[in-house]
Amino acid sequence: MSGTVNSNPASRSLRQLLRFTLRGYWPAVGALFLLMLFTYVMEGIGFSLVIPLLQAMLSPGELAGGNVLQRALAHLSGLIPQDWRIAGLLGLLIIVFSLKSLGLIAASGLTRWFVTTLRMNWVVTAFLATIRAPYSEVAARPHGETLQNIIGETETAARGVLLVIEAAARAIQITVLLTILLLANWRATLFVLAIGAGAFALSWRNTGRLSINAGTTRQAIRQRANDVVSESITGLRTVKLLDIVGSRTKQLRQMLRVSRRVDARFEVVSSLPSNMIDLIAAVLGSAVIIFMTVVLGVRIEEAIPTTALFGLVFMRLASASGYLFSRRLHITTSVPSLWVVRDMMATVPEQTRGSAPFTGFTGGIEFEDITLQPPGRQTIFDGLNMRIAPFGLTAIVGPSGSGKTTLVDLIVRLREPDHGRILVGGRDIREFDVRSLRACVGYLSQDPQLFNGTIAENLLLGRPDATEADMLQAASRAHVHEFVSAMEKGYATPLGRGGLLLSGGQRQRLALARELLRDPDLYIFDEPTSALDQETEAIIGELINELSRAHPVVIISHRPDVISGAHVIYRIERGKAVEMSLPEFPKVSAGSAP
Repeated sequence: MSGTVNSNPASRSLRQLLRFTLRGYWPAVGALFLLMLFTYVMEGIGFSLVIPLLQAMLSPGELAGGNVLQRALAHLSGLIPQDWRIAGLLGLLIIVFSLKSLGLIAASGLTRWFVTTLRMNWVVTAFLATIRAPYSEVAARPHGETLQNIIGETETAARGVLLVIEAAARAIQITVLLTILLLANWRATLFVLAIGAGAFALSWRNTGRLSINAGTTRQAIRQRANDVVSESITGLRTVKLLDIVGSRTKQLRQMLRVSRRVDARFEVVSSLPSNMIDLIAAVLGSAVIIFMTVVLGVRIEEAIPTTALFGLVFMRLASASGYLFSRRLHITTSVPSLWVVRDMMATVPEQTRGSAPFTGFTGGIEFEDITLQPPGRQTIFDGLNMRIAPFGLTAIVGPSGSGKTTLVDLIVRLREPDHGRILVGGRDIREFDVRSLRACVGYLSQDPQLFNGTIAENLLLGRPDATEADMLQAASRAHVHEFVSAMEKGYATPLGRGGLLLSGGQRQRLALARELLRDPDLYIFDEPTSALDQETEAIIGELINELSRAHPVVIISHRPDVISGAHVIYRIERGKAVEMSLPEFPKVSAGSAP
């Protein structure tokens, strides 16, 4: 999945995009178009009734014939008694336009429901595609760009679909109105079409690239601006301490200035037809009158009903054409967002084959000749071999960047080795169902992830069916109950984004309680005591020793005192795992850069 746009977006087919992104929705789209067709047919019939109505007013008792439309309307008018003709035609006019209004109301509501449903499903699909995508790919992408793609680009794409539907409705309206005009006077209609089509084609061609460029520029600015805001809020402490508020604000303001310039230029061009609608209607109306009286030789008094029809319809046509022109530009700017949605929908999920239920780490974990080199990066593991015992404490040490945490990713299959295999109880780990595998692993990092919700909601994330007694027992083991009981709302206390309302030690203990509640088979502690207070460090150290008596426990740390109870110590360096003793560890650490 990628948020980038093809270098030549003009070459991409909007029809091709819609065919892919609207899969499964075409019956609803067809129903909407039928409703719109009914609505604008009613409008066309209503405008056509102007001819017999004016004839009844100007020439009572005379039913004029002539072209196909006039003959059909004269026949309709003749069905109404002369004394009731004007009232009957007015009543019919009201009925027709009532039906048109009802059609517009229904089409408006259904269109909004359809587009909202579409966007809702796109957001969920994009979210799932991101969550299920290969971990390394998602982790390498800026968070702001990912957030913009899931929330922002889906909204822009859905708005583009809404504009397509509205443009299609105007196209139907224009088609119906032109049909009425052709039936009323085909020669005058063709004359006007020749003038309008030339001007429309010229402007259509010259503004296409402007729309594409505006859409691509807007998308890029949105993604970069989201990155700046997301990084600044997530790293607010660093931003304040480094005093870079000014530079970050300046960077954001520069992006928004570019966006303002692009938006202003685009708005001027796209609104030209609607701002000139009166001028366009006056020019075309005058051209019709001159054409009918001078070229066709029609007397002005005979042409009044047809001229009135042309005048009414021209105003509608000019408005619809201007709307179509403007919305066409807006639709084109949404094409890059539609491609982002399309790319997310086509994302291939992480390939984690295996279906055998995983029952636990009985027999330990063996790494056999593991090789891993991510694309464009140096080799992380080159023939790594090591073993984690079925119970007891195994320590993993090594310099930063050596791949210690990557070993954890391999165990829970967030990454797959290029070569070699990982065995559990003698079976390749890829044979097991990945969800049941991960359910047996408890992981605590130095910066645990808490979510915006209450303390209880965070504790129950990994085991929502746990009883209150189970939750309280886990909280007591991790010494969470001590500080939670002192809070006014207790376990119903909201944590805020990322649990920022708690101290670092409290967040660590809460995350540990969450893992204890899950009761996994394997516990992994990744730098668990880094930058913690002595009380929390002692609590975690005590629990690690307790858990290692009955479970396999892996601890990643640079500190000798933290791994002092380890049965086995492995040092990861230069892609290999070297077993060492505790007395050797301080000496090796002193000779290596951390």
